[in-house]
This record gives sequence, structure tokens and C-alpha cells, in this order.
Amino acid sequence: MKIKLEISKLVASCLQRMIVDEIDNQERWYQEDLQYGSSSNLCESRKRIIREMDELANDLEKQGINKHFKCY
Repeated sequence: MKIKLEISKLVASCLQRMIVDEIDNQERWYQEDLQYGSSSNLCESRKRIIREMDELANDLEKQGINKHFKCY
């Protein structure tokens, strides 16, 4: 199921930063799940979240909201 949402450019810019953090968290948790043998359903859910968050970031970028990147 998909939902439609209208937000300001300011909030969309904040959302881009939040997306980067969430993808980073999900990737870290996914690796921990693999290491500790968590259920395959949980691992698949994390991969789906990562994929959908990346799609959202790309959609926002197409609408003129710059993506954010973490520097390590």
C-alpha cells in the first residue's frame, strides 16, 4: 500500500537527512541480524526498508530536493 503526502521543501530537505540516517541504521542492524542469526523475515524486512527509503530519497531528488550523504 502506498500513501501520498505533501510537505514543504524545508521539511523535504530535513527528510533527506533523516533518510540517510535511517538507511545507515537499517544497514547496520541488518549486518547484526546476519551475524546473530536473526530470522530471515527480519532480514528481508530490513532490506525492503533500505530499498524503499532509497527510492524515496531518489523521488525527492527528482523533485529538486538534494540528497544528503554521510562522510565517514
